Amino acid sequence: MNEMQALRDMRSEVPLDPPSREAEARLVAALRDEPARPRRRLRGVAWGAGLATGLAAAVAVGLVLAQGGGGGPVTPRPGDNGVAAAPLKLTSAAQVLDLAASAKGQPELIPRPDQAIMIKSTTMYIAESRDYRYLYRTDRAVWWPAAPNRDGAIEITSLEPKSFPGEPLPPVARQGIGETSRHVAKYCPGRPEFSRTDFAYVSGLPTTPEAMLAYLRTAAGGENTKKGGKRTLDEMAFTAAGDLIRERYLPPAQRAAVYRALGSLSDLRLIEGAEDAAGRKGVAVAYDDATTGVRRELVFDPSTFLYLGERAFVTDADKAGTAVGTQVASTALLSAEVVDTVPAVELGPKGGETCG
Repeated sequence: MNEMQALRDMRSEVPLDPPSREAEARLVAALRDEPARPRRRLRGVAWGAGLATGLAAAVAVGLVLAQGGGGGPVTPRPGDNGVAAAPLKLTSAAQVLDLAASAKGQPELIPRPDQAIMIKSTTMYIAESRDYRYLYRTDRAVWWPAAPNRDGAIEITSLEPKSFPGEPLPPVARQGIGETSRHVAKYCPGRPEFSRTDFAYVSGLPTTPEAMLAYLRTAAGGENTKKGGKRTLDEMAFTAAGDLIRERYLPPAQRAAVYRALGSLSDLRLIEGAEDAAGRKGVAVAYDDATTGVRRELVFDPSTFLYLGERAFVTDADKAGTAVGTQVASTALLSAEVVDTVPAVELGPKGGETCG
């Protein structure tokens, strides 16, 4: 399976009722005034290299972002004005999520309809075949247009791979290291609403925890696993939240709604000493997905409570297809900013692009 197929597989195909379209209507109205590397899914692990419409992050939730289109990305800092915040005793995962929902220092990005939001991230996932397994790593940049019905772009740079625990690094793992490719994130009419990446859509998502939780449960699709088990509503909601915040910028109201919706779930776990794919230390909110046998974690900065990235670890060897404790995914959201243009990408063979 190639990288682009993995991107297409990131989301289910279950449609849902569209959210409010006030923001989209404003963008559409403004537009009218303008001139004319290999990856396979580990059994039970639903995360992928992520067209994160879906591996999808309040992308900049974990970041201090430049206001509007005039500035570049700014990385997380210890506290307001660069002053380290006083240590806070953390007692629960719900507390972390509430702090993340009210985190300060995240200027709002409001792109014009002719602009786009560019998001950069680092990822690590499993490449697997009958003959080998290894952990492949990439740097990614995505450009999501602000307005609907426009193509975006995805840039992928292959990084030095890592050996799968206890297994040698196969020769194929080193092919293409350092190479960069760009692909069209094509606008595809008829795709489910929840797979959309444009700002007009995400800025119209629910802003209350209750409505956002209902949205997340619907967006996950209620898929069955290969073992035949149907996932619970909470399992689906936690997975869908990761998809939603992975490689998309969410406005503050939607971002807070996601975190507070997750805070209402039972059986959340607080994990200190977590680390994202960029090596940044954090605190994680974890959920054990009993159906897939994988513990999924959202990692936050321990001082600012800005979102950093994700991790996943095996908790059931039979369901996940590898040893308990094996890390099978890691991401880091590095920056998000408003840009004026989406890179021009030549269309490859039919089917070589992915829907954005």
